[in-house]
Amino acid sequence: MANYVTTRMIVTGGKEEISRFREAFFVYDPINEEGDPYNYHFDFNRIIPMPKAIEDTFESSYPVHGVELLLYLAYQNELLKPQIDNGIFTTCTPIGIRMATGIPYEPLEDVVREYLRIKPDVKEDGEKSLKALAETGYLSWFGWSVENWGTRRNPSCTCLQYDEEERLEFLFETEWSFPKPIIMKASSMFPTLDITVLYYDEGGDFAGQGSLGPNGVGLMECHGDEIPEKLYEQVYGVKPPGIS
Repeated sequence: MANYVTTRMIVTGGKEEISRFREAFFVYDPINEEGDPYNYHFDFNRIIPMPKAIEDTFESSYPVHGVELLLYLAYQNELLKPQIDNGIFTTCTPIGIRMATGIPYEPLEDVVREYLRIKPDVKEDGEKSLKALAETGYLSWFGWSVENWGTRRNPSCTCLQYDEEERLEFLFETEWSFPKPIIMKASSMFPTLDITVLYYDEGGDFAGQGSLGPNGVGLMECHGDEIPEKLYEQVYGVKPPGIS
């Protein structure tokens, strides 16, 4: 189960730029009653779009399994054949492939081809990952997201708290980490807006605060006992558990 990091963003500036910021980065999804603050979704894809080649990939051993087998067939005489023939394989073994196909003694190349024939999903996932690697440098969405967004996925939850002409304030949650590349890119796309950021890891391992824009001073992260006591309340709007 993931730890969630809650980020509070306060965006201020001219009403026209605030309006453009809202239209550029928010998606309206009426999942609740009209006017519900959770109907708005802060969409990372609007800031740093995920490449199409990455979107349909999976983060598991299955695509890697297909990738290794496809590469083995493509480069067996040069790169991978000695390793696989010796049983050095990250997601499967030659014995396992032979058992799955019921072909114990044929050349391994023939066994691999048969395995991919009877398991087309493995082949398809492997082909998708190889295409993604060729186009983006990443086998799956996971590595790309962590590198380019600073976190694994789009926000799981967005709560719009203030929506005014010259002020926009909202909370959003991400898994495990603070999406610094997203915040930096959003600020660079709207350089005349002042953006204040406060964030807190629900496990209490790290937190941070700062500001970007014309009056910005940068972002600062702290850990453990270095986290200011007031930061929890500034992010969540309530005092920490056990403190009245």
